[in-house]
Amino acid sequence: MSYKEQKNDDWTLTLLHTNDSHGHLLPIEVSSLDISSQLRLCHSFPLYKKLGGFAYLAEAVNRIRQENDHVLLLEAGDAFCDSEIANITKGHFYISLMNQLGYDAMTPGNHDVDYGIEVLKQRAYEANFPMLAANLLEEETEAPLLGYPYMVREINGFKIGIYGLTYHLTSETTSQKNTNGAKYTFSLGTIQSDINQLKGKGVNCVIILSHLGSDLDREIAENIEGIDVIVGGHSHEPIPKEIRNGVIISQSTPYYTGLGVLQLQFNRSSLVGAEGSIIPIIPENLQPNVNIQRMINEMRFEHKNRLEQDVGSITSPMIRNYKRESPAETFFGNILRTKTTSDISILPGIGFGVTIPPGPITLEQLTNLLPHRSSIYTVQLKGRDIVAALEQSILNQIHPDVEERVGGLIQVTGLAFVYQYSSKLKNLVLNVRVNNQPISLDQFYKVVLNQLMFEGGHKYSSLKKGQNVCKWEQTDIEMVIDWMHSNPALPVYEEGWSKPLRIPDSQKFQKRCFPLENSNIEE
Repeated sequence: MSYKEQKNDDWTLTLLHTNDSHGHLLPIEVSSLDISSQLRLCHSFPLYKKLGGFAYLAEAVNRIRQENDHVLLLEAGDAFCDSEIANITKGHFYISLMNQLGYDAMTPGNHDVDYGIEVLKQRAYEANFPMLAANLLEEETEAPLLGYPYMVREINGFKIGIYGLTYHLTSETTSQKNTNGAKYTFSLGTIQSDINQLKGKGVNCVIILSHLGSDLDREIAENIEGIDVIVGGHSHEPIPKEIRNGVIISQSTPYYTGLGVLQLQFNRSSLVGAEGSIIPIIPENLQPNVNIQRMINEMRFEHKNRLEQDVGSITSPMIRNYKRESPAETFFGNILRTKTTSDISILPGIGFGVTIPPGPITLEQLTNLLPHRSSIYTVQLKGRDIVAALEQSILNQIHPDVEERVGGLIQVTGLAFVYQYSSKLKNLVLNVRVNNQPISLDQFYKVVLNQLMFEGGHKYSSLKKGQNVCKWEQTDIEMVIDWMHSNPALPVYEEGWSKPLRIPDSQKFQKRCFPLENSNIEE
């Protein structure tokens, strides 16, 4: 929609936004089977086989710029991470692409710090746009770590304030070494105070650029005065436009598969209306931006051998799920468990990644699911500590304080359990079994963990109690590749190790919390 012909007193700011690309620069195949199926939740999306591609998104952005007078382009985080090219350049290449396209501001996501705080500072220095994060502080001084908590841009005589908030639980989602020297916070009082300062500078419209996830975005909208718009990321939830307590909330689809568009309509003094949509980035309907495509092609050609390295083959899709058993994590966990002769594997529930189709797999494809080259540890853990981690995983999904929720369903092999959400917030798992026998709470089991789980990430503090710790020479992806080379044409499938307890709808409480009988666990 074009707003070029409006009268001077009534004008429109076109707000374009992206989020959660996780390094996907090329079009992806959209699956109905895994977390990429979330793209189909947006009513704007036809059922196309391929979506996305940064060069195609760039073309869509430039078309809108040509048709509209006042345009801002914002990024809500997790932009330069989780891919082989991101690993090669530590995110530098993605900043170069964003500079070329002309982004106006960004807030970093929790995975944009996966190369460490010093690298994040360097990426912020290289950017031709401010990286905004009011709640990311220097640990010693508590000053904004990236220097910019917010920015003010004057457009058509109006002052537009953009205030950045990164994910407050980032230290729970990445290795400890990556956040050394940084302090992540979340305080509604502090946010309100900062917004008051912005309004005191004569700002006419306040936009929060958030990587907190949609649940916390809604909480902010309901509790903070003086904000007009929240542009979000992190939760991968397509929200063309939602109104909450008079605040406009929007979030685009991940992996550059969609371009969020908010048409903010102003009169002489204030924001008076908005239209929201997510434009699907459909490669067959667009020509790629020439300069952006050239940059991508040159980078890919330089590292062609590494990207296309053959790592094995699979006979069924490698699917990643987030809130339930993930065949990909079951596949990886069984390999780690076998390679380390462990009783149990425990991996985190991860919310990014798209299906790898059957057939040969390249290093680039596998890296999109295992990007972090994580160290692998085996430990001896008591059954009670394993059960505590399972309980924590369910609590992470349903905690009554939204800001305490983190991660997806814990991913295991070598054991099975039944779980259910309970309004009592305890006894959330039952019938935990190892080798088809009830788990013994005082028995030690050999457990294989990745770096995040070994450090107690996702609030799994009980996993830090392991004894007889052994750090293996190979990383997670090296173990997987080694196994796949030795075992060609492997199937990937669910084992059914986790089962939700079915309770009649009449017994359900709010927030999908259910009462649950005591778990059947052997002492």
